[in-house]
Amino acid sequence: MTIPKSNRGGFLAAAIGLLLALMIHTGSVQAGMTKVLRCDGCSARSKEQRAQQALPMGTVHVFDGKRASVSSYRTFTEMVDDRPLTVLKETIKIKTDPKLASAWRSYVQSERSVNELGEFVLPDDFPVRSVAGVLTDPNYSTGVLQDWLAQMSLFERLMAQASNVLARLVTNVDIKVVDIQSIIAGTTFTIIFPDGSTMQFELNYYVDANTLKMHPNMQPVENSARTVDGRRVPGSRWAFAGRTFYGDRAAMLEWMELARRAGLVVRQGDGGGATRMVCDPPVDGHIYCRVVLGG
Repeated sequence: MTIPKSNRGGFLAAAIGLLLALMIHTGSVQAGMTKVLRCDGCSARSKEQRAQQALPMGTVHVFDGKRASVSSYRTFTEMVDDRPLTVLKETIKIKTDPKLASAWRSYVQSERSVNELGEFVLPDDFPVRSVAGVLTDPNYSTGVLQDWLAQMSLFERLMAQASNVLARLVTNVDIKVVDIQSIIAGTTFTIIFPDGSTMQFELNYYVDANTLKMHPNMQPVENSARTVDGRRVPGSRWAFAGRTFYGDRAAMLEWMELARRAGLVVRQGDGGGATRMVCDPPVDGHIYCRVVLGG
């Protein structure tokens, strides 16, 4: 069908109006939908705008980690005229469920406690002795680290309170799991290994879509590994040249393995003094690392 030029503008406006009407009608059917988002330190106006953008029609909870507060809104969208196209958007602040607000405050307090502490010192008998152990076997290392952290009361509280927030939200069955995960912030902290080397790790949580249970997921932060003297752990074979690594015999086995995987020749022997691995400058295109085991 050919539309006369004189009528094309009106036809286009009508088509747009019809499309919008269909979208709004669909939204009205889903008016019971709920979304959640996190907006730390945002102003009241910004939270209101974010709520409207998040869901044209429904309920939106905006979580603020800086103020440890929850702001709840009911959003509406209505087409009041199609010539010219006129859309009315309205956002009304509503009362937040007190139990949800309380659960969020408790979670934020635990989140802050972990972030303020910042670092954790591993016990002398920890099975992974150095960052070299993490770099050579990251799956095993992060697994035992995660198990060790899970036994600490600080992380137990964090996990329990995050689960409490989740439990308050899942009563709204239309909330997507990915949305819920977005409000539980990841935590980054430093682990100090028995040999004095350090590495940063990020702890995030994911929600099982079937059971709605939260599970921790810990990963090392890339390029964050440091030796006891604060220098970056070598990332290539040439970076080992002229470096000395300290630790006990168990730690030396991890540093030896890391050096071997980089393509270096490692020679082991006995000697006095502290246990260490010394990597000489290149000779004939090779770097040799000598392991001196103290008495």
